[in-house]
Amino acid sequence: MSTALENAEVADLLMVLSQAAEALAHRLRPQPDVPDLEDVHEQEDPAGTDGKARGGQQKAALDAHKAAVAAEVARALTIESIAGRYGFRIGDGNRKGYIAAVKALEAVYDLDANTLEPGRALDLTLHTVRAWQDLSSTAVHGEILRGLGVFYARRGFGADPTALAAALEAKYPSGPQQLLDRARLLRADKRESLFVCVAAAVVEAHNVEVWETP
Repeated sequence: MSTALENAEVADLLMVLSQAAEALAHRLRPQPDVPDLEDVHEQEDPAGTDGKARGGQQKAALDAHKAAVAAEVARALTIESIAGRYGFRIGDGNRKGYIAAVKALEAVYDLDANTLEPGRALDLTLHTVRAWQDLSSTAVHGEILRGLGVFYARRGFGADPTALAAALEAKYPSGPQQLLDRARLLRADKRESLFVCVAAAVVEAHNVEVWETP
């Protein structure tokens, strides 16, 4: 049975997640440095002057993934398979059921790529998203995907995705945007990466679910 995380564990989680983010960035450095769609959303651009360039960067990331699938690269094929298992396709994020944040998917996959269960964190992440918000494009915001992924990696895959989806629904009834808003408040206080704060916000929901379960 899942147990609630103590305050010390939450602090430890934030430290571990920060280290994981830095390690992942280092591992991915040889590849083209293309920001995800969600990273574009996080950047301030009031005049919209860089919108075209950023859109091109997003397209480049998606094209690189498609090329990897065509070349039958195991990592890309596995990510496609896991996404398809839950009714998602990787492509233009403006369409329902499509995930544009391919770099986030790769980052979550890489969390356990060298274990006996490669792709387990990604599977649990998309299972949770599907149970929580059906095929809502908002729920597949890259920071949410990353945050859920590291939550599961930290918990050792012990949390039930269906129960976690119900906990997220109860804690954030307005949906994924409310989760992101909570993460941004945490970021202002903790000064961590947004996806680290998403993970902390998920921990809050998970703890409520654990404490209120008879």
